Amino acid sequence: MRYRRYVYEIGSQPSEKGARIDEAILEKEEKKGFQVGGINRLLLRTRYFTDSGILSTLAILGLIAKPAPAALRQTTGESIDRIVLSGQEHANPSL
Repeated sequence: MRYRRYVYEIGSQPSEKGARIDEAILEKEEKKGFQVGGINRLLLRTRYFTDSGILSTLAILGLIAKPAPAALRQTTGESIDRIVLSGQEHANPSL
């Protein structure tokens, strides 16, 4: 609860870096005591679970995927249509 209060109060301050939390949203959260309840708690847990799965997958792919050599990308000027994963060549699924 203290962390949520901190995030909302700091986020509502003017900043040179961009957007800020609107005062109406800050007031709404203050009325609720910065607590998450009911369906919002379920939605947040679902989102955290999904985000962690995506980030874990990206981290694993970063460990096993090997990018095309820079010399090849510079000399051909063409898009690479093959991907090398764990020493085996596979068709690029994005094509």
